[in-house]
Amino acid sequence: MLISRHQGFTLIELIIIILIVSIVTTLSYPNLSGIWHAQRASSQISTIEQTLHLARNHAINLGTQVTVCPIIANKCHSDWNKGMSVFIDVDANGQLNGADKLLMVINEFNANDTVQFNRQRVRFLSSGLSSGSNGTLTYCPHAKDNPNSQALIINNAGRIRRSHASSIRCD
Repeated sequence: MLISRHQGFTLIELIIIILIVSIVTTLSYPNLSGIWHAQRASSQISTIEQTLHLARNHAINLGTQVTVCPIIANKCHSDWNKGMSVFIDVDANGQLNGADKLLMVINEFNANDTVQFNRQRVRFLSSGLSSGSNGTLTYCPHAKDNPNSQALIINNAGRIRRSHASSIRCD
């Protein structure tokens, strides 16, 4: 009886394994990018939702107006891709100045993504109402018509909820 003392792999076996792994990786990449976009959209819309809840809670607890908006040169701006700031807006002018107090800042969103809201700012009154700030905030990862896009709806009563629409677009 012959006993083989082979241990390990031959060069041909290693090349075949590497080839199989590279083919599987190449075939699965498009699915992985979709998963990545879905995860990023879910994570970012959760962050935005939590930020809006924080702003509303601060307005109620502190008995003052709190504003959420993207700030450029200490003024609310309409480019929501630049991130957002939450601040106590003492003079209710949509500017971070004077006695206003900055509560929180969210950095700029991914450059490939689109964040849109139909207003320059969301303001919560001391009662928690967002009168005049109602609208839909949309987050579209990678493309304006991405199927993984998500949206938040803010009503005049200050209620924030996720949209369950089947096709959300950033136009």
